[in-house]
Amino acid sequence: YQGRLHIQEDGQLNVQRLLAQEAATEAPQAPPSEEPEQPADTTQEAAWTVELPAIFVSNSTLDFLDESLPIRFRTVVGDLDGTITGLSSRKGQPLEVDLKGSVDGYAPVTFSGTASPLQEPPSLDLRLRFRGLDMARLTPYSGTYAGYAIEDGVMTVDLRYGLENNRLQGNNQIVIDQLQLGERIESSKALDLPLRLGIALLTDSNGVIDLAVPVSGDVNNPQFSLGSVIAGAFVNLLTKAITAPFALLANLVGSSEDLDTVDFAAGSSELDDHGQGKLRDLAAAMQQRPELSLQISGRLELDSDRTQLQRQLARSALLDAGLSEQDIRDRTRAWEDVVTNLYAELPAAEPTDADAEGPSVLQQARILRDQWPVPDEALTTLATQRATTTKDFLLNEGIPAERLGVTASEEESTEKRFSGVELAITVD
Repeated sequence: YQGRLHIQEDGQLNVQRLLAQEAATEAPQAPPSEEPEQPADTTQEAAWTVELPAIFVSNSTLDFLDESLPIRFRTVVGDLDGTITGLSSRKGQPLEVDLKGSVDGYAPVTFSGTASPLQEPPSLDLRLRFRGLDMARLTPYSGTYAGYAIEDGVMTVDLRYGLENNRLQGNNQIVIDQLQLGERIESSKALDLPLRLGIALLTDSNGVIDLAVPVSGDVNNPQFSLGSVIAGAFVNLLTKAITAPFALLANLVGSSEDLDTVDFAAGSSELDDHGQGKLRDLAAAMQQRPELSLQISGRLELDSDRTQLQRQLARSALLDAGLSEQDIRDRTRAWEDVVTNLYAELPAAEPTDADAEGPSVLQQARILRDQWPVPDEALTTLATQRATTTKDFLLNEGIPAERLGVTASEEESTEKRFSGVELAITVD
């Protein structure tokens, strides 16, 4: 036996449409009558009742086509065995399907469930499972809709649809193992998304992508299309991963933090406890997504960072002049002499001869602290040190060096103005 099972774009089965068309064609037309029309006798069944108690299938072939999927899926199932029982137009009597076979002689496939295609409203509870499909054979579809050929990968598809009161509920589980994209294929129908990044975000440490794609909709809606509903759900899932990759990574490790930034204290390149905790979470998530890399950029908040650097440089100048920490703390005579000398060297300092009245030593120290010149390279160095500190921490957490890059640091981000580092996800 050779048969066809086609799921149309609107979710209907080909057998459902065929039988409905035949019933409409073969139904006898009542001749015109001069007698007044009498109310229909609802106690009697319809003039025509379709009954097909059982179909036994053995060593058969089924041409399966699903046009409802975002990627039109077609395959031929061989070695098909099983039964289809109870096809009837009687209300409340669904047919039952229980079929097993294989694709290409090795990938098992099962069809099971119930359906009432001849009743109004129709109902459906159907499960289709394909296991171990060679994804390379899907290149014609992936090239058209994804813009890439498929070099390797194995896919398991578990499709389950329920239809009740014209309301469709679908729970689709797609598991893809060791997916490898091939060359780029130009296609006007391809998704305008960074597909390689999306795949890397969804692929776990075992090389597996496990997607749950639930769908729902009202089949009575003239705008309803099962293919569009599934495609929309799939694209939304991929888009969410691509547009919010750090939210996905945080979810992997149960974190509620924004893992794309790490704050540093003004003027500092040392991580505090909170920053270390965020990076530990990020490292744990990166371990689960081995295809991802990070670009680390140091950032500055110019006002606060410059102020803190001024104070640090002024203090360093006091120490370089031979003062001890105790001299600075106790404001010794030696401290007063050094402060006076350094103040006199400031470009805007007033003369400090004995007869001229000027700021006190304490005021001079404050001026040194607040006006010490900060070269631009000191700010750039601070931003770079923050990025390097972050990279070193992630290295110690086990992330390989080839997955960590430090970009040229900017004095001030055009989008985010803060003291810290900003991280970006990349994929080779």
